[in-house]
Formats: sequence, structure tokens, C-alpha cells
Amino acid sequence: MISVKALAGLAAAAYASPPTFRAGDIHAVLTEQAGVTVLAVRGTQPDNLGDWLRDLDVVPRWHPVLGFCHRGFLDGAEALRPLTRAALQDAPVLVLTGHSMGGAIALLLAALMSAHAERLPAATVTFGAPRAGTQALARCLIGCEKALYRNGYDPVPDVPLAMPPELPLPEYQQPAPLRQVGTPSGDPLSDHAIARYIEAVPDVPAGSA
Repeated sequence: MISVKALAGLAAAAYASPPTFRAGDIHAVLTEQAGVTVLAVRGTQPDNLGDWLRDLDVVPRWHPVLGFCHRGFLDGAEALRPLTRAALQDAPVLVLTGHSMGGAIALLLAALMSAHAERLPAATVTFGAPRAGTQALARCLIGCEKALYRNGYDPVPDVPLAMPPELPLPEYQQPAPLRQVGTPSGDPLSDHAIARYIEAVPDVPAGSA
């Protein structure tokens, strides 16, 4: 199985590599490495307005299986799914990954695969991913191995902080406990950088730590 550190490197590469799949501002790169097919979803580009608008589109949207989800991330995962379906179904061993927004969309894509009775990834590994859904999303992902990493004091895995107060809905939450790595730098935004994750995460097979 591919290592967690290698997956962090592929999540970083998704920022610069030409996308294998593109749905508007959503980019994903398909890679074969160590006998594993990896789909790495690109995270937020600092100079991409569409990415920031998607991040801020936090009003929940109802999905009949996934429950209430972050609308911007769910829209992105749903746009990506039909483009990737054939390639992901044919992969002998599949892992989904992503940093920041890319990690949230990777989790929702895995959940959509479950909701539509498609094959599940062997693992979904995220780095500094924000919250994408509620308890229903966690239930959808029970059959998928998950490793959700937080480096130092990275604040992004704790957002969105809450549902809009005028909406009496379940709280956003991560679908699995966060795995803490790294030493806080004193700058939480620096702790969110994918380069810091590459340094901090263990060089062990995905799913084992």
C-alpha cells in the first residue's frame, strides 16, 4: 500500500500538475503509484476566487443519503463524480486524497460512491481538510478506511465552526477522529501548508497509522 507521506506529496502535486479531471474550479489528478490508483483532489488556490467562494458556501444542502453537507464542497464532489466514475471503478486498489478543500471533496466523493453502491476506496486520506458534513456523512463512510490528519495548530479542520444560527440543524463535524501530527509553529496558517504536512506525517502505509 502507498505511504501516507507519498499521499501528502501527491496532494501537493495536485496544485501544480495538469488535471486529469476538471469540473470548473475543481481539479483532480489520477496517478498510479506502488500498485495503487490515487485520485488527488486539488485544494484551495490562494489566487482563485472560485475556490474561495466554494469554501465560503457553507449553507448546508440536503442529500438524501449523506444528510446535510457543506453546499460548496458537495457541489464540487457531485460535479467530479461522473467524470471519474469509470476510471475509479476499474482501479484494482483505489485511494482518495487531498489537502484542505481537496480533502473535504475527496471525503464527499467517497461517500457518494457509497451512496450509489459503487466500489469504495481502500482508504481516503486527508491533510488539513475542513468539515464537510454531519453525523450522516460519518455513517456513509463507515465502510471506508479514513485517515484525517491535522498538523500542529492548523485551524482548518475545525471549520465551519457551526451551522448558521437561524437554521436548527445538526452541527458540522469530521467523519472520523483527527490524527494529530507535527509541532505547532506558532503560526496556525503556516501549520496548514501542505509542505508542513509532508514533513510531519508518518512514512507508513496508508490505513496503518
